[in-house]
This record gives sequence, C-alpha cells and structure tokens, in this order.
Amino acid sequence: MTTQIKVIVADDDELDRYVAKRVLRKEAQIGTVGECGDGRQLIDLMRSPQFAEEWGPHPPPVLVLLDINMPLMSGFDVLNELSTPSPLVDADGATVTPEKVYVVLMLTSSVSFHDRQRAASHDLVVGYIEKPLDSVKLSRALAGLYPTEIGPDAAS
Repeated sequence: MTTQIKVIVADDDELDRYVAKRVLRKEAQIGTVGECGDGRQLIDLMRSPQFAEEWGPHPPPVLVLLDINMPLMSGFDVLNELSTPSPLVDADGATVTPEKVYVVLMLTSSVSFHDRQRAASHDLVVGYIEKPLDSVKLSRALAGLYPTEIGPDAAS
C-alpha cells in the first residue's frame, strides 16, 4: 500500500488555492489538502500541535505548494524559517522530529531569473511552477515528483 501524499497550498490568491485544491483532490494518492493565505499562517500551522498529531511520529514529507509573493512572510522567508529545524510537539507533549518534513514546489507569477535561481538553490525546493496555475501544469509537476503514484502511468 502506498502512503498518501499530504499537501498544503500556501498562496494569498484564493483562485490559485482553489485550482490547486481541485486538481489535488482528483489524485487518488493525495491525502489531506490544507491551505493557508499567507506565509505566517503556514508557519503557524506547521508548528502547531494539531499538525504534529495529524502527521504522526514518522510522517512522510509534506508537499507544500508555496507562493513566492505573499503578505506577512514571502515564500523565501517561509523557506528560511522551515530550514531551521524545529521539532514538532503534539498535544500530549510528544516530540516529532522527522529528518525531512517538507518538500516545496514554488508557485509564482514572477519571471525573475533571480527568483528562479534563489528557489532552485534551496534544499527544500523540488520545482517551480509559473502562474497562472492550471491543472495541466500542476498535474505534470506532481507526476514528475511522484511518478509511481500520480498521473496516467501510476500503478493501480
């Protein structure tokens, strides 16, 4: 049995969050799909006891679809925060410290070479999708990340 992929969409654009969630929910191997409207909400969610409880003591990496330009904290600020290891503590006080909790797919309307280079150089970032977001771009990116679980050639 394949582990379900957990996903959080962090984007200040409600329409982009909607499109991403719609595409993600069609994929059989996508488990929980969470959402945040800004970077601060994402960090607060990921550091919350509920997050630690939901993902369990040995969670698989959580895929984060992360917008670069958001209010309160940019996507790059979020990456810096996530790079600093912070153990998750559940409601019972148990510590969850997986080796790699996050895998990030950057979403952006920026066409800046500097932004692309900065994203690509970060250890957590596994891809970059330009907006406007559509189902084809997102499905292709997911299939590239999870070739045995997502897409038309996925194992049944």
